[in-house]
Amino acid sequence: MNREQIIVQDGERDVVFDLIASFSVEDKAYCLVEDHEDGTSFFLRYFAEGDDMVFAALESEQELGEVSEAYEELNRIKED
Repeated sequence: MNREQIIVQDGERDVVFDLIASFSVEDKAYCLVEDHEDGTSFFLRYFAEGDDMVFAALESEQELGEVSEAYEELNRIKED
C-alpha cells in the first residue's frame, strides 16, 4: 500500500511520517501518522500558520480519547 509521506520538522531535524488518515473533530483537523523508522503510530493536530502547516501533539488525555473515538467511528462507518 502506498501511503503519502509527510516530513515534519522537530527542532533541528526532519522526521518522516506515513500519513494513515486525516479527519476533523469539532472544527479541528487531525491526522493519524506512523513513524517511518520505528512504526509507532499516533494522532497529531494540524493547522495552517501563514504559508506553513503546523503539526502539534494533542494537549490532553481527554483530547486523545475524543480523537481516538472519532477515528474508530469513522472506520466503523467505512466498513458498513
